[in-house]
Amino acid sequence: MNEPALIHPQWVGDRQVWLDTDILHKIQFGDPTKGWPGDINLAVYFNPHIDCFELLRWENGKYNLVARQKPGLIFDERIIEELVRRDTWRIERDLGAEVEAHNDAIRARAQAEHDELVAEEVAPRLRRSFIKEGII
Repeated sequence: MNEPALIHPQWVGDRQVWLDTDILHKIQFGDPTKGWPGDINLAVYFNPHIDCFELLRWENGKYNLVARQKPGLIFDERIIEELVRRDTWRIERDLGAEVEAHNDAIRARAQAEHDELVAEEVAPRLRRSFIKEGII
């Protein structure tokens, strides 16, 4: 069942609320086809100073910018996909495993750089030794 909608003001500063009911409904009440549960605190406003749409969220007694339309792109349902991608509150993540994987990758790069440096230093010496011993 949908939560009661938060009534967002028509104006926030110089921004005017955008009332495209389909996209706004999906932003606020969810879009199960994209995995978005919805957030009634979100609202879409048009900012005439930069000629783009902005997604604002009501929290702690004020509106905060969440996302802004990229220049040249149409403001459409891709915003929901971006919200899903950025949603860290509802996604279960194993941050410890992510940090360990990141650190392992750093250690592997450092080891590879070390191995390459050693090979560059040792290779000429080995070549001279092999030539002296008549191996090559």
